[in-house]
Amino acid sequence: MTRKNNSPSLQRLALASLAALAAAEAASAGPTPDPGGYSTVQTMPGVEGLSDRPGAWRNDPLGSAVKFTSFANEPITFNTAVAGPWGDESDWRIGITAREFSRAILPASYTNFRLGVELNGRDLGELLIPASDTEDHTVFFDAGELPAETSLKLRWLNKPSPGFGASNHAIGISAVQFAVAAVPSPGAAGLAMLGLATCAIRRRRA
Repeated sequence: MTRKNNSPSLQRLALASLAALAAAEAASAGPTPDPGGYSTVQTMPGVEGLSDRPGAWRNDPLGSAVKFTSFANEPITFNTAVAGPWGDESDWRIGITAREFSRAILPASYTNFRLGVELNGRDLGELLIPASDTEDHTVFFDAGELPAETSLKLRWLNKPSPGFGASNHAIGISAVQFAVAAVPSPGAAGLAMLGLATCAIRRRRA
């Protein structure tokens, strides 16, 4: 017969292992950078999204940055002025990070979240994000030039029908990234050069 070993050292080792696993899971979650090499200049957490109907999109009760919905075709809107300092001719890409958020297992046939995308009143069609009930996935799309004030509206188009005994599925948006390829506008670049020149003058005087 074997005897349980409940020594404090083994208990501490088990707790440390659990903490390491939790840290690794946290590190692998969340948004990923644009694979095309665009530089992310703003990341809006999902909780900053605005819902047209109270309660249609809700904040994660556990306090994460995720905003989620169990309703299809309910819009969530992200408003930003991120494009202003970069000039009107900058080339932008926007990334959406999503996952299944009800903790229910998705059907094997459900491979993508379909999100309807509207940018500044223009219907851009559908964005497909790999569907997962265990991991965040980020997909970027080309946004072209953005005005100083930008409004991005998303709708979940393909909510799966719950099967017998299945829970009601939900989609969670954890982040929206705005990534730019162009350099700042001449005014911003001029200010940066002025700052460098001022630093050089101060060094010479010192």
